[in-house]
Amino acid sequence: MINKYCVYKHIKPDGEVFYIGMGNKKRPYTFSDRSDFWKKVTDKYGYKIVIIKDNISKNEAYKLERILISKYGRRDLGKGTLVNHTDGGDGSYNVVISEETRLKISIANTGSKRSNETKKKMSEAAKGRVFTAETRLKMSVSAKNKTMTEEHKNKLWFSRFGAENGMYKRKHSEETKEKIRKKAIGRKMPYNQRIAMCKKIVDTKTGIIYNSIDDVLKLYLFSKRSIRNQLNGSQKNKTTLKYL
Repeated sequence: MINKYCVYKHIKPDGEVFYIGMGNKKRPYTFSDRSDFWKKVTDKYGYKIVIIKDNISKNEAYKLERILISKYGRRDLGKGTLVNHTDGGDGSYNVVISEETRLKISIANTGSKRSNETKKKMSEAAKGRVFTAETRLKMSVSAKNKTMTEEHKNKLWFSRFGAENGMYKRKHSEETKEKIRKKAIGRKMPYNQRIAMCKKIVDTKTGIIYNSIDDVLKLYLFSKRSIRNQLNGSQKNKTTLKYL
């Protein structure tokens, strides 16, 4: 691997470090492709360039950049003095995007369609991605606190069931159905999803509600087939259970 990368810092005249970066040997001295946040600081104070380490590999530069950003802390997260918008490395983790930037991205992408080649690349890039427990928790909290507008709900509905759905007024061929069936064999559905699809069962004597037949079988000495047949009426119901 060619050691042509460096890690650098930009500092204010008073010595405060406000930016950590990495790149080739020209990158520390370039003004282009900088964030508005960086430009506001440099327009107001000017800056000095300090090369922290050079003649290193890209992976080494990524690692050192992440360490230093963590050390000095990001202003947008309220942790330090840096105007960096990511935690370093590949430049994508823990990125904070302003509402203004989101709007610009939305406008730029309106009406645009990704080519099949681009879709394939995005799919390949996403494979094997593993989110940390912290990231999954943040995504969960964000989703729970999100309130969708009626317009958003309508868009989602039309994308799934309306004319915007690629299968609108179309049917799978028997060949496609068979492929889908074979692909699904042996696939395990997540527990929460299985429970959501199960009919709830109530014990009319005690008032206890069970989420599924599996929960019932923990207390009743019946086979799964037997209890299912009694609940759906195929056999005489000898229990005090019934579907809700």
